[in-house]
Amino acid sequence: MENLTKNDLSIGKYAGLGLFIVSLADIATFLSGGEERIALIAYVQSLCFATAFWYMRKLLAQNNISQFADFNLVLASIIPAAFTVIDLSNPGQLTLSGDQPISTSAGGLYFSITLAIIFLNSKGVLGNIFRYLCVIGATIFFAFGAAQNLFGVELPDTIQILGAVGYLSVVTGVGLGSFMAWNKK
Repeated sequence: MENLTKNDLSIGKYAGLGLFIVSLADIATFLSGGEERIALIAYVQSLCFATAFWYMRKLLAQNNISQFADFNLVLASIIPAAFTVIDLSNPGQLTLSGDQPISTSAGGLYFSITLAIIFLNSKGVLGNIFRYLCVIGATIFFAFGAAQNLFGVELPDTIQILGAVGYLSVVTGVGLGSFMAWNKK
């Protein structure tokens, strides 16, 4: 990949920090009793994810990541924003053609694959704590996504707290992890 510029450093660093801060605002909204996500916070968070994943490619380039991993991170930089726009614009009502709504429910499965790729390719780039937070989030999102989308199992409310653990793991691993890694550059 190309050499890192000063803009790469600042954008990569602040995308991770922005992701963490916006996610804290999302958590504060949830804890204050908000039934639905605030659309602006959800959209800004998806843009932060997109930017963090896009610049993660440049960060991981020093590990000579495979073309598959690079392509996956390119897709991961597009999918969060696209799914968020679909979810926020009339949830369950947006259709491509006919009356079949566009489903974004399998996004957790794809997201878990992306997090696993980051974990596998980030040794020596992200700190080990952040790498393992990514793999914890990947495992939880994969288990939830597989149970609900592949096997049709509705998870009980008592186990849904693991979703919060996965969410915190991801925003800390990707957000603060990329911020700290870019700070080392």
